[in-house]
Amino acid sequence: FARLSGDVNPLHTNDDFAKKRGFKRKVVHGALLSSYVSRLLGTSLPGRDCFLHQIKMRYIAPVYVEDTIKVSVELTHISESIGALDIGVNIKKSYEDIVVAKGQAQVGLTKEVSE
Repeated sequence: FARLSGDVNPLHTNDDFAKKRGFKRKVVHGALLSSYVSRLLGTSLPGRDCFLHQIKMRYIAPVYVEDTIKVSVELTHISESIGALDIGVNIKKSYEDIVVAKGQAQVGLTKEVSE
């Protein structure tokens, strides 16, 4: 992810650097966690007929490469007038039930265009 994003901050790429800053080892990029939210919204809920308007995340605890996470979403508001959904986001470490990030997303819904 560091190469793909260009964010090669040693906090994400170097265990010794991260340890000297109080972490157990190098920390996963917050943007990678957000990309899992995008994947869930774009493939499952609501799926292929949506596009991301915005996502706001607050990163609460570090995630490390070996960690398993669980992304959950909850529909919080439907705006039929503009065809948008507001969605609450929660990311936890699966094995510890620790919340590592939370936030909100808004997606727009596309309509199929007939020819």
